[in-house]
Amino acid sequence: MFIGTAYSSSADYYADIQANSYANNTENVSRFGPKSPNKRTAIGSRFQSTYGNQTVLAVFTTASAWEVRNNMKNMIGCSMGVMLDGGGSSQIAWKTSSGTKSYWDAGGENRAIQTMVTVNADTWA
Repeated sequence: MFIGTAYSSSADYYADIQANSYANNTENVSRFGPKSPNKRTAIGSRFQSTYGNQTVLAVFTTASAWEVRNNMKNMIGCSMGVMLDGGGSSQIAWKTSSGTKSYWDAGGENRAIQTMVTVNADTWA
């Protein structure tokens, strides 16, 4: 998401991620339609004086890549972030303190989660 890079506009951001996609011989940027509002999932890292280093998992019901980047950076306070899959697979699953499985699905599709990021925290903030 290039959170550490300053951009003057979304056009500059999209040009940069497109250029990086070609430089790294990947087509990932065009595949996920970065300018289109879509369901998106992201993971980031931030530091808060109260809790220390934190891993942040976020799901957006409708956002462009630019909006996800700006929310992760400016609203949530992440210094690093990665955008994961989008569309119908944008969801988060977790276990409550009682061990009950729960989830939030951005599209309400209740799709099976085939691949996931697992976070095993020492403490939860």
